[in-house]
Amino acid sequence: MIYLTFTPRDPIIARDGRPFGLGVGRHVKSVQWPYPSVLAGSLRTLMGKLLGGGFGPDTVENLKSVTIAGPLPMYDGQLFLPAPKDVFFFASSAVRDDAEAHLGYLPKRPFCPRPEEEGCDNPAGLLPVAPLQTEEEEIKGIGNPAFWSMQRMTEWLSTPNGEGLAPPPYLEEDAEIENRSLRMVRRGFLQSPATDRRIHVKIDSSTLAAEEQMLFSTSGLDMAEGLVMSARITEAGDFSHVLENLDTYHPFGGERRLVHWHRDTDAENAWACPDRIGQALGGAAGIRMVLAAPGIFKHGWKPGWLEEGLVGHPPGLPSVTLKLVGAVIDRRQPISGWSLESNGPKPIRRLVPAGSVYFFRVEEGDPRELADKLWLQSVCDAPQDRCDGFGSALWGVWDDTAVKGGV
Repeated sequence: MIYLTFTPRDPIIARDGRPFGLGVGRHVKSVQWPYPSVLAGSLRTLMGKLLGGGFGPDTVENLKSVTIAGPLPMYDGQLFLPAPKDVFFFASSAVRDDAEAHLGYLPKRPFCPRPEEEGCDNPAGLLPVAPLQTEEEEIKGIGNPAFWSMQRMTEWLSTPNGEGLAPPPYLEEDAEIENRSLRMVRRGFLQSPATDRRIHVKIDSSTLAAEEQMLFSTSGLDMAEGLVMSARITEAGDFSHVLENLDTYHPFGGERRLVHWHRDTDAENAWACPDRIGQALGGAAGIRMVLAAPGIFKHGWKPGWLEEGLVGHPPGLPSVTLKLVGAVIDRRQPISGWSLESNGPKPIRRLVPAGSVYFFRVEEGDPRELADKLWLQSVCDAPQDRCDGFGSALWGVWDDTAVKGGV
């Protein structure tokens, strides 16, 4: 495997797919974190240029077969991952003097509703998911940071209900941004990059002056000092040699904003599955799958490898059979773009957001294989989506017997 680190020189733009141009929109808006396809397109273009010989059909097919994962944030050598959506952080609303002493969290877990009182319209066999009960009378949500460190994620995934997790610090709104960010990182959490908004003008090529009423704006991601992006290339094929000593600038995302790419020989441990996760998965009956990158599935929110009865085998692992019990998923995210192959727009596709959590019961097999073979590997249905880095998955445990008591 080859690991790369790329450091933005300028705020990067990763468009959210809304129309932009004369008559359709004058605002370029960015997503909160670049999609894997932004990384795949930029890196494959870079590899093709370094190899030389142009982008003929054979070269394009070889580039598309390169298996890429990322981008993921990295700070001070530690990998950060999208926050899981199966947790609710809160502060006691009755206490103000020492708020941090009264921070807490509730795991969200599948539960069995009482048939005579409750019900839901979930697909057959799928339980609703809600926070476990708490004895606190008055609580107020404090929000979930965008990214968790690998250490915090390990704590959360290796215990059935995340026992011992340290909540993010209580941050006053009027505190200085730098101090707030530093406190957050020290606790093992990261917020989304700050938004950099700029107003631009259209230049008249004949006069080299700005055209009247031709303003447009862009919004990019302004990475904090020390924050870089990390990527993993599993199968580079004929392009391995051009990545061995990579150290160059190349555009990433829109507006040809530059990032510095270089080979990172120290990132292997950062991407590796922690031993604590593997030990927890051994013999576990309840398994959690957390998407570390947006997923694309045949049936929308539901992976295509889940067959009748919501039972199936993860891609490339026929020895393990899982049954889906519940899921925590945010609203779908659209993705589109422009295809240089067909010289036309790509069809809109719907993504399952990163951080979405799927709860499984193990029907057959040793779930430890999930840590050995599928840690941060794609679980998407289509081979090309897996090569492009969509659907990278993390694995953990949950107490599948505690399905009662949701609020």
